[in-house]
Amino acid sequence: MLVFQAEREVLEKQLESSRLAVAMGRLGQSKVVITEPERPTPMAFPILVDRLRETVTTEKIGDRIQKLALELEAEA
Repeated sequence: MLVFQAEREVLEKQLESSRLAVAMGRLGQSKVVITEPERPTPMAFPILVDRLRETVTTEKIGDRIQKLALELEAEA
């Protein structure tokens, strides 16, 4: 009985399953629009930074991130 109570508490308090269910319901009723933007969107910035970390270079990661941000701002 305690295991079921613990499971229920985790689902409600940690995962907020009721809010998640509502959000998934809204997404299920939404129209999906797939686009191919010409340049990276602001939401893609963390992904671009992760890719920078994987490349081997002598330049510091902070400098590379700053350079990437300046390039993206110049394109905008």
